[in-house]
This record gives sequence, C-alpha cells and structure tokens, in this order.
Amino acid sequence: MADSSRDETLLADSLTRAAGLELSSKVAGRFEILALIGAGGMGTVYKARDAELDEIVALKVLRRELVGSPAMVERFRQEVRLARRVTHRNVARAFDIGEHEGERFLTMEFVDGRSLADARDDRPMALARLVELGAALTAGLGAAHDAGVIHRDLKPDNILLARDGRVVITDFGIARATEGNPARTQGGVLVGTPAYMAPEQVEGREIDARADLFALGVILFELSTGRLPWGGDTPMAAAAARLVSPPRDARALGVGESLALLLDRCLARDPSQRPASAAEVASALRALPLDVPLAAERHEPAVARTQATPIAKPVARSKSVAVLPLRCAAGDDAYLAEGLAEDLVDLLSTTPGLRVKPRGAVSGSAGHDARAAGASLGVDVVVEGSLRRSGETLRVNVRVIDTASGFQLWAKRFDRPASEILQVSDEVAQATAAALTVEAPGAERAPADPRVLDLKLRARHEYQRFSAAGAGRAVELYTEASALAPDDATVAAALALAHVRMWFFGGEGSGQRAGEAAERALALAPESGDSYAARGAVRFQGRDFVGAVRDLRKALALSPANPDAHDLLGRIAAETGPEADASFHLHTAITLDPGFALEEWTALRVLALSGKWREADRFIDERLSKPLTSSVAWNTIARLVSWRRDAELAARLLTREELRSGEFPTAQLVIGLTARPEPGVDPLGALTGFGASHTSWRTRSFLAQLRAEAAAGTGDLARALDAVDAAVAEGLIDLCWLDGCPLLDGCRQHPRFVAQRATVAERAAVVRDAMLAPLD
Repeated sequence: MADSSRDETLLADSLTRAAGLELSSKVAGRFEILALIGAGGMGTVYKARDAELDEIVALKVLRRELVGSPAMVERFRQEVRLARRVTHRNVARAFDIGEHEGERFLTMEFVDGRSLADARDDRPMALARLVELGAALTAGLGAAHDAGVIHRDLKPDNILLARDGRVVITDFGIARATEGNPARTQGGVLVGTPAYMAPEQVEGREIDARADLFALGVILFELSTGRLPWGGDTPMAAAAARLVSPPRDARALGVGESLALLLDRCLARDPSQRPASAAEVASALRALPLDVPLAAERHEPAVARTQATPIAKPVARSKSVAVLPLRCAAGDDAYLAEGLAEDLVDLLSTTPGLRVKPRGAVSGSAGHDARAAGASLGVDVVVEGSLRRSGETLRVNVRVIDTASGFQLWAKRFDRPASEILQVSDEVAQATAAALTVEAPGAERAPADPRVLDLKLRARHEYQRFSAAGAGRAVELYTEASALAPDDATVAAALALAHVRMWFFGGEGSGQRAGEAAERALALAPESGDSYAARGAVRFQGRDFVGAVRDLRKALALSPANPDAHDLLGRIAAETGPEADASFHLHTAITLDPGFALEEWTALRVLALSGKWREADRFIDERLSKPLTSSVAWNTIARLVSWRRDAELAARLLTREELRSGEFPTAQLVIGLTARPEPGVDPLGALTGFGASHTSWRTRSFLAQLRAEAAAGTGDLARALDAVDAAVAEGLIDLCWLDGCPLLDGCRQHPRFVAQRATVAERAAVVRDAMLAPLD
C-alpha cells in the first residue's frame, strides 16, 4: 500500500507540474487550487475555490495544442458561450474562460461524486437502473442539443454520479472542431475517445447531435452487456472496426429484443438511421419491459476495460436466480408463503455474485415446472418450494434446481413452529449461496424478532388490499409491531403509510398519526429511502405537493428500488404528466413488488386519458378473459366504459357473474347507467358525505371528480361544472383528467371550466418542476 500511495502522489505531482500549476497556488489571482481531480485527453482538472465568490468550482486547464492559435481561442470562447446556455440539472454548468501564465482554462460546476467509469463494475447493469440512467443522460443531451451544443466526447469518464443522486454530463463543448474538418483540431489531432466515436467522427467528416446519440448507444451497450460493441487490439483498431463491420449482436449477449433494437438504431453507421433526438431515445427506454432478462448471464463472461481499449480479462461470472412463489395448501397461510419468498429474495439480492430476479418478474411463474420456469426467465438457478400446516407446526420444503440440467443442487425440509418459520429464509439463502459457490449472506444480518417479522408481513398483505378494512387492519398490525420494536425505522415508515391510507378512507386522526410515524422513521433512519417515502406520502395527502415530490425523489436517490416511492411518483405523474414518467414509475413499482399489481389499472387510466384506446381495449379484453375479483379493477373499467358511453359493452358486462353477484355495487350502477342512461340521476350522490369530516383533500377531490363524471354522463353539465369547481377547491392536480376525459367535452368551452383548468395547469406545472429541480 505504501508503494502504491507513493506512486499515486508522484503521478499527481507530475501532472500538476506539467500543467504549470502547484497545489495551494492561485490561478489568475482568484482560484485557489485545492486538489487534482484527474487528467485526460483534453486537459487537467482541479478542484478549486473561487476566492471572489467563496464557492467550489472545477477548473480545467486545456492542452496547449488545442489552443495554440487565436482562431482556436475564439472558438473556445464561443463554446463557453454556448455551454452557458445549458442550465439543465443533468449537465455540469460552464462558467467562464480565463488565462494564467499562457495557459487557457475553463471553470465549471464542481460535482461531488464519482464518474460512471469508476462506479461501474464488470457485471451488466440492472435494466431498471439502466433506464433511470439513460433517462437522465438523454434529458441532459436533449437540453444541450436544443442550445446548439454537441458534446463530441461522451463516455463514462465524462458522466458523474453525484452524491445527491444526480447524473451529470461534464465537458460539453470543449472539443469544438475547425471549420473545414469538424472532427479534428487544427493540429490534426482526432478529438474524442475512439471506443465511443461515431463513424463520421472517426473519418473526420462533419458531425451533428446524432454523433452524441451514437456514443450514448455505445455506453448503453457496454452497461447492458459488459462488453463494448466493437473490439480491437488498439484504440484506433476498435474505432476503425465500426467503419467496416456491424457491432456485436446484443441479443447473443442476453439483451432483450426491445433494448437490442434500440441499440441497433443508436449504433447505425448512417446517422439518418439513428434516432432523431435524445427525446426519442428516452421514449424508447421508458417503453422497455422491465421484466425481461437484460444481460448475458449464461453466455460469455464480462470483461474488464481500460478507458479506451477492451482487455480480455475474465472475471468471476455472476449467477442469476429466480425465487418462485411458494405453493401453499391453506389460504390462511398465503401471507406466510408470500413473506418467506419475499424475505428470501431480499437476502439473496445482497449476496455477492448473485443476480436475483425481482418478484414482479417471477410472479407469473407460479405452478410452472421449475426448470421450464427458469428457462423462460433466463436464469441459472431456480428456488422453489411449498408450505403446509400440520397441527401447530408449519412445514417448508425447499429445492434449488439448476435450470440447464434440471439437476437438484440442494433440498431440505423444515418443520418449525409458526413463530420461527421466517428463520428458514436465512438457512435457505445460505444453502443456495453455498450451492452456487459464492459468498453466503446472513453473517452480518441482525436477528429479528420473529413476531415482528410475522406482524410486518401480515400488515403489508392487508395494506396492499387497498380497502378501508385492509388499511385499518394494517394500522393495527404495524402498531403492534412498533410496540415490540420501537427502534425499527422500517416499521415506523410502514405504519406511516398505513395511516396515510386510512386517512384517505376517513380515519379520524389518521393524518396526525401518519405524520408522527413518518418523522419517527426519519429520526431513527435519516438516510433510509423508506423514511423519505413515508414522509412523501404524508405530505402528498396533506396537499404539500412540492415537499412530497422532493421526499419521494430523495427516497429513490437513497434506494432506487423503493417500490412505495415509485408507486406514488407514478400516480402523481399519471395526473400531472408526463405520460412516460407515469408508466415508468408504475411499471417499476409492479416489477419490484407484485403487491402493487393493482396499479396496472392506474396505468390503464393513463392510456385512456392519453387517447390510446386501442391499447386500453386490448388490456381490458385480456383481463376480462378471466374472472375479475378486484373492486379497483371493476371501478376502473366502469369509469372507462362510462367515459366513452359504450352502451353495447356496458350491456355485455352486466351479464358477467361478478357484477350480477352484487359484490361491486358502484361499478354495477355506473355500468348500468351507461347501458341505460337516466338523465338527472346521480349514482354517486351517496358518496358525497363519505368520511367527509376526516378524509384528506385527496378523497374529497376524487369523489368530486366521480360526481362530475356521473353528471356529465347524464347530460347535466351545470352539475358537472359544480363538481369540477368542488374538486379544484379541494386541491385537484389531475390535469390529465381535465384534458382527456371524454365526458367533459361539453364543459371545456365554458368560462368556469376554462378558469378552473388554468388553476390546475399551474399546480401541475409546479409539480413537474419539482420532479426536475435539484435535490438539496
């Protein structure tokens, strides 16, 4: 370690001297050099303090050969002028250009974090994270391109992952080309990094924003496969390869068809065949199904890389695992089977060398042959089992199956009292890890009170029923768990969410208790995504929209796979827009936690309000091919049928056994009035006083929306406008509903509606701005 430290110090000193600067010296009498950040092909970067403004900045001293003439100095001035136009949160801001003892330098925003090149490992990135990262990069690129700035050297080294969760692109506009040969400097030096260059850049031809999209494609290919799309013995050989041969086939490396098609387009040699804009790439990323295998888990090993040259250095190959839903003989024990599988997924996910499928991707494999399920999921190993009760004892049988051979790697039966059953998950995780010859988890996992674990699982099961009874029962169970484990922040956060849901259904005092539980969670775990997700839910239900969005985004910055934060952000975006954000967060929540499966009906509402009725109809037809037993499903279908006044479909639905049973009276009434309209009838009038004294604004606004639909559906526009007024007075932010609900077509030209829409549009804009604002 001593020799290594000395070598690093000598390297830093040599780079500093080469740039003509000394640590602790001042540049241009203003910038105090604090530390050397790094050096690359374009220059040397320092962390510096601006003495005039007392701010930390990044100071980049440019290579002399790039600024060796007055024409190039003017070119750099122009580039800084352009770069300063870009004020997007995903782009490092450029401040100024200066001179010090013959050296030219730029000052830029200092981003506290590390580069993507340093942060990545050799394993393919999880698809949800890839989409999240890609969305940030395309947002930054799009803002720069709109300002007339092309990056020309986009690569992992120029992408910073900030500690506050931001993804930031650096070094915009530094490598501006000359007039006649825009990909090279006047000295003839090829500008850019060969591994990420577009073909036209390699050839020295004129480039535009599509060269950046090519580089983005290389980065996405590398992150999703662990490989660069072209190989070569030298950097220039790799660059030249793209001029004569297509890239590696991402499909052969395990990438799903949808993502592979996007990569093919980004890496097209002809710029006209690439996506037209960064926004088009973002849209394609957000449309990717998150439940398909991402990378080559059963193909070639990943390779380690230097900055520009791929080096064939094999690394330990990770194993992919799917935990199938456990079979359960007794319905009363379903929550235990679900909890055991969930706990097992959580444990295995923390095991080095294992890549575990999220529960949402596996939920459809229940009852399938283990080997067939493993093959369809694209995993190496499947964990399957069953749970059954025998007197006071619960018996769990677990097997670990190799997908390729069908060989049973390990099997064991556990007979435990119900109070100890969840301890089995640790033993199964240890055995699974041992069977895969990787480091086993659990050694540092603090033992939990099995009573608390049981209460948490029961409560979560009740919470996700999305009913007043379920919310009330969840509150009771979480309260009991909190008494047993008062210092458990996850219990406090979950209790806050349960109180929030009870608040929606009219629980007296629920709002205050929700806030108290959320603040307790934050006090116990101030760096927990669960704590911020809980407070975000409280703030949203309390009408603090900006505070809610900030907390939810903070939750995802701390825990990108937090399903509660994704769920609520998705529901907010479903009302304020944009549609792509709503779909991304909703489907991510479902993938991460099948308990959010009911949110697919919120996603259906998004399709309908966006005018995508063909897709919405296809979704409804698929769901109606089987019995529907959810009130959320039937109420959503009823609303959509009512929106289009589809009397024929309404009449057919009334013949279904589910509606004839009387279990879904609201849906039955709305669908009945669509089939046989009765002007003047208010089918939802009885809901006007539902928990009115104790519900949140959210409930009262939602019920007003339903009354507006009921009135508009029977032609009573005056009463419909009154209901819209009431919804807006309560705090409505649902601009998508105001603009997209067909029943409101007759109201849209009315002055009252126009004024109310303007109010809601302003609120929605504030929420969308909060989605993009920098985090504290």
